[in-house]
Amino acid sequence: MANCALLEIQHVLGKKWTILILQELYHNEKRNFNQLSGRLKHATNRVLSMRLQELETDGLLQKKIIREIPRAVEYQLTEKGTGVMQIFDGMKKWGTEGKLVPRMCSKTNCMECERSCC
Repeated sequence: MANCALLEIQHVLGKKWTILILQELYHNEKRNFNQLSGRLKHATNRVLSMRLQELETDGLLQKKIIREIPRAVEYQLTEKGTGVMQIFDGMKKWGTEGKLVPRMCSKTNCMECERSCC
């Protein structure tokens, strides 16, 4: 039986913190683990680490080792990850046009918004 496209998309993007990680990298070209952790204050290091690994495996972000000792790693979106964010921008626009969210939300990083769940 073939997998449904929407079920596969939900499997990749539907996990807690995934969309906010992608959005943070979309609005800030590169971030290291500590920067992401600081922005996603309620995400545990374990969950954040798992999500980053999953997003890398799914090809939505890439990890770049900056230094070996002490190890320093940066994360950034791939072309595939940027494409997903363009879809999310469309969803935000739809939300503002439908008055589900304030008009200012269409172009902002949700981590900057007071209404953010995080």
